[in-house]
Amino acid sequence: MPPQQSPGKDVMRSIGFFIASTLSSGLAAHAVAAPDATVSLQAVPAGTGIVDYANAKPLPLPMARRAPSKASTAVSLAFKVKRPGSPGVVAGKAGTGQEAPVRLFTGKPNRGVSAGGVQPEQTGLAGQPFTTSRANIEGMKPAKGYPFTAIGRLFFNIDGLTYVCSASMIKPGVVVTAAHCVSNFGDNSYHTDFQYVPVYSNGVAPFGVWTPQFVAAHTKYLNGTTTCWSDAPGVVCEDDVAVMVLTPKNGKFAGQSTGYLGYGWDGASFNDDNLALLTQFGYPVDSDGGEIMQRTDSQAFVDPEAAGNTILGSEQRGGSSGGPWVADWGIAAKGGVLRPQPPHNVVVGVTSWGFTDPRYKQQGASPFLSTNIVPLVNAACAAVPAACVTN
Repeated sequence: MPPQQSPGKDVMRSIGFFIASTLSSGLAAHAVAAPDATVSLQAVPAGTGIVDYANAKPLPLPMARRAPSKASTAVSLAFKVKRPGSPGVVAGKAGTGQEAPVRLFTGKPNRGVSAGGVQPEQTGLAGQPFTTSRANIEGMKPAKGYPFTAIGRLFFNIDGLTYVCSASMIKPGVVVTAAHCVSNFGDNSYHTDFQYVPVYSNGVAPFGVWTPQFVAAHTKYLNGTTTCWSDAPGVVCEDDVAVMVLTPKNGKFAGQSTGYLGYGWDGASFNDDNLALLTQFGYPVDSDGGEIMQRTDSQAFVDPEAAGNTILGSEQRGGSSGGPWVADWGIAAKGGVLRPQPPHNVVVGVTSWGFTDPRYKQQGASPFLSTNIVPLVNAACAAVPAACVTN
């Protein structure tokens, strides 16, 4: 990854939470007192204002060099996992589905070629089974319905070059992604020119393009002091999570049309052995050139030796960073003896890293905790309350 230029001390306020910005929604410029000093939320730094959609490259997936843990170790190590609090969940909601399609470029994108057909029902050297395939069925409209519409692609610039990650909505105007998709670990600065495209497909933005006005990450990630796996410092860490607040259009946020997913923390959706069946989404460039959303289903486990990160089997690579890991994917059925049931479509992590040897076919995610995702969302909602209004 090319080095990033710091936006300067006048932009970055890492020791607190201060905002002074005129919102495009027409709200007055304002400052917000810090609800949590561990969060650094700021107006998105000014950039070139130009995003090269057709030539955007995948942000390199951070890589861990050591061989991975086997899934079978999860049960014996489960008792070692310490979390800051009790599990919690905030439910998501379907949107209106009202589209505003935009074609982002003509011709073929220049991102690299697909690594061949996606293979189902497989395991890598780690022996962790999974299925990776397109999120939409060939010949159908690209994942038109909720909850697919709450997932999208994130474009941004580093030193004037455009890169891509993945992201998802967790409030009407709040997007969650990986911290390394918004900042280089330890750099105390943010990337520029962010644009979020819900349910992006083959150069088309069915719900338009949305520009974030604020970005937030954990201060320990930004300054490089968060807890990391000793074998993968700056890669396998505890706080590779970030949120962004979108700029509304005509007083409305993207999630009011696309819907938004729920989110959970401190072990929500995991059983007592720290195992969960999760569905991962993203736009890895090695599959379909990154032009179609990909879906992976795998049993995931928590590895306490790897900074408490969650690990699942997956074939997704660069470009998938920041994509959501979702528990209870889909629309709940009516009836049944176990109703009411837990909320569906709960994000409990985002794609953070992989192993340098792709034959292992595993990826990891920082845990969603009451000490990272909760204060991040709280900061976003304090900055722009309208972005979090759920009725």
